[in-house]
Amino acid sequence: MTTQRFRRIAAAAVLALSTPLLVQAAPAPADAPPAPHAHRGEGGPAHAKHRHVRHGDMGLTQTPRFLRGIDLDEAQRDKVFQILHQRAPALRDAYKETHKARKELRQLSASNSFDEARARALTQQSAKAMAEAQFLQARSEADIRAVLTTEQRAELQLRQQRMAERHKERQSRHDLRPNQAAALAQPSQAPATAPAN
Repeated sequence: MTTQRFRRIAAAAVLALSTPLLVQAAPAPADAPPAPHAHRGEGGPAHAKHRHVRHGDMGLTQTPRFLRGIDLDEAQRDKVFQILHQRAPALRDAYKETHKARKELRQLSASNSFDEARARALTQQSAKAMAEAQFLQARSEADIRAVLTTEQRAELQLRQQRMAERHKERQSRHDLRPNQAAALAQPSQAPATAPAN
């Protein structure tokens, strides 16, 4: 009797533990809404608004942040897409070269024998690749700005001025040394003077 009871309890436990896994593994109906954290390519049109960058993409073909809030027409979006995709392979190569040189430099600095000439060559290689990447990004940004209308460029310039002002304000607050910040927070106290007779 105990063996039979044990078998029933074990079967009930297996069933209770495996049911959530079976439900999760079942395919979703075709008309079900997309999962909240769907991966790239999944989730339908609603997901297209929020592009997630896979680790290997580095955001090379993603719409630049400075264009957020600027209403582009379809022809402008197509042109921006073309500009970004045209430069993506060269930009990716430059980033890969930078990563490779930095990785070798870290390995060299961690080794028992530090080769100064090799270290200098790697830092120059990394700097050259990073300079190329920055040039390609600047060229892409200039080409994208050329696609914008006069009104869009004015709106972009206004937004960038506001952002620079906010940055300057935050920087000025950050630059205060702790004793300066404390002095500004407390009212100044004049030294007590003896009353004149």
